[in-house]
This record gives sequence, structure tokens and C-alpha cells, in this order.
Amino acid sequence: LNIIKKNDIFVRKVESYVNSNEMNINTKFNSFDDVSFELRIHKNQKHLFKFEEQSSTSTKSNQISEKELSLEDLLAKFDEIETLSDEDKWRCPKCKEWVNAKKKIDIWTVPKILVIHLKRFSFTKESREKIETNVSFPLRDFDIQPYLLKKYDEPLLYDLFAVSNHFGGLGSGHYTAYRYHEQNKKWYDFDDSRVSEIKPSEIITPNAYVLFYRARDNTSFSSTTS
Repeated sequence: LNIIKKNDIFVRKVESYVNSNEMNINTKFNSFDDVSFELRIHKNQKHLFKFEEQSSTSTKSNQISEKELSLEDLLAKFDEIETLSDEDKWRCPKCKEWVNAKKKIDIWTVPKILVIHLKRFSFTKESREKIETNVSFPLRDFDIQPYLLKKYDEPLLYDLFAVSNHFGGLGSGHYTAYRYHEQNKKWYDFDDSRVSEIKPSEIITPNAYVLFYRARDNTSFSSTTS
């Protein structure tokens, strides 16, 4: 039996309903180990972001380099109401019918270690792509509290301590890792058997795939809501 301690996992609140005008809402809470963010921006979502054009574009047909986003952009978009397609109909627990529903997901609580997955691989019926969108993210003083449904007594500050990178496309690729050394306060690049120092300004790249954050030691997870 695995016993999960408090604040070791994410908890999300999932609401499903037929439409926003009816009180036919099904709410449930479930836990998950990391949070994943879609990087594909559809035409009807562009108003949600303040992005900049990138100067360079990929020459490979299965790679895309479109816009620059921030982690704050992705978090702000995360709790948007999603209209489910005909392929993802929801079975209403009251009328027992399969209906075109809407779904909303909120992050309720967060763990001491944040694992954030940037979904760089896109698979649809029409295409398969590696998304090269650059996502900026804070290295220190990342406060996730404004993006949580549950309210806390003070800011929840996190510092980045590792990044997993993916280089290449869909057919082949190479993984490296950046790691922060707590004792000497320096960043290092781990590339197979080679380890070298790296500047903090070099951490944020379009190759960032998984981000690892740690809560400050003095962070209190006491909440104003139960």
C-alpha cells in the first residue's frame, strides 16, 4: 500500500455539465502527479495570449516554431471551459443520455515538488508534429497561488531546480537535463557523460520539455478554504 502524504500530489477539481445555464453539474476531485499544458494555439484562442513572433523558423516539415508563450499564459488558460466534441460525449448522470457537454478543470492544491509537462508532441488525424514554441518560465520566485482555486494564507513561492530537454523531431531525438546545484548556486548541463556549467540565461529554450520546481522551505500550505 502506497501512502501519499499531504502536499505530495496535485488535486484537481473537474466539473462537467450540459450547458452553463443548467444546474446539471457533476463535480469530482482527483489527484495527478504532474500538470500538462497544450502548446498548440488555435485561431479562436489567440486573443488569450500576448505573444511575440519568433525570428527563426524550422525548416523541417514535422516541426513548428510559431509563437512565444509564458508559463503564466498557460496557467491562465488551463481552467478555461472546454466544449467536448462529438467524439468525447459525456454521459449525464441524471438523464443517462450521452450529450455534448462542457468541462472545466481547476487546480485545487499543489505539491511541494511541481512537475510541469510542456506537450511538444501533437498527434491528430491530419498530422503529427513536434511543436517548437518557446515558453518562458521563471527560474525563481514563481508564485502559483493566483492560479489555484483553493486560496492560501500567503504566496506559494517555488524555485526551478531542473529541466528536461528534448532535441530533434518525432522520428529521433536526444534528451538532456539542466540541474541547479544548491551548494555552489550554479546551473549544469547534463548531456550523456558530459557535464558542463551553463548560464541561467541559457536555461529557457524551445527544447524545454519538463520543468521541475521546489517550494521554498518556509512556504506554508495553510489555507483559508477547506
